[in-house]
Amino acid sequence: MKKLFPEKKLTRKKILNFLDKRLFYVVLTLCICIVGATIYLTMGKDQLGNSNNSVQGVIPDEINNPASSILGKSPEKLVPNKSDEDNKSQAATPTKIVPSATPKVTPAVSAKPTNKPTNKSGKSVAKPASGKNIAEITDMIMPVFGQICVGYSSDKPVYSKTLEQWQTHKYVEIACEKGSAVKATADGYVCEIKDDPKYGITVVLDHSNGLKTVYANLASSNMVATNQKVSIGDIIGCVGNTAVFESAEQPHLHFEVLKNDKPVNPSSYLPKE
Repeated sequence: MKKLFPEKKLTRKKILNFLDKRLFYVVLTLCICIVGATIYLTMGKDQLGNSNNSVQGVIPDEINNPASSILGKSPEKLVPNKSDEDNKSQAATPTKIVPSATPKVTPAVSAKPTNKPTNKSGKSVAKPASGKNIAEITDMIMPVFGQICVGYSSDKPVYSKTLEQWQTHKYVEIACEKGSAVKATADGYVCEIKDDPKYGITVVLDHSNGLKTVYANLASSNMVATNQKVSIGDIIGCVGNTAVFESAEQPHLHFEVLKNDKPVNPSSYLPKE
């Protein structure tokens, strides 16, 4: 028994020494456990309160209006009335389905092309006329304001100041001021525009029935366009000085009349002096 007490004191001393050294860690562990338990309880209460609130927000409505929660309608609509009975009776009677008439599809009518096409300049364009139903032109107006200075001659030679030689003259030269307006002598269309190496800038009009008029020694070719429709008196250009073979002559218009592409006397068509 005497040996046990010293051992007992030694054991207590060891325990005290152990607690003295490890007490801080023990206390720290307990504090952490307490803080964790507090947080867990707090969060559990918050979740429980939210679930109670959600349940409380739904249950009263379901308890007060059990019919609305089950059927999705207010109790008032569950009471049958005459209008509902009438609707049920109408729904019970089968309705005859009348097939609708099939619509008639009418093909779209394409627009007919106009008889008066236009060229790039926006001016009206005429197609060559066959000449069967068009009266032949016998009279023309003067293409410029002036007098014929060199007449038509198919058999007698005429002296050319520019070429310094005698030659036939199958056209007329109408003396006028440079820049004078040149007019179409009759209705027709522009069949050709060219820069002739002999007679300069030239415009040719087709008047149908094989009749054509030629206007040369013009200043510019920008006044009209090929295939453009023209009427008698329309301006087709102005007098210039582009005819190389007539450069020594006074300012004039070189004018020809062709019948079936053969030169004829223009004086037969122009007004008599």
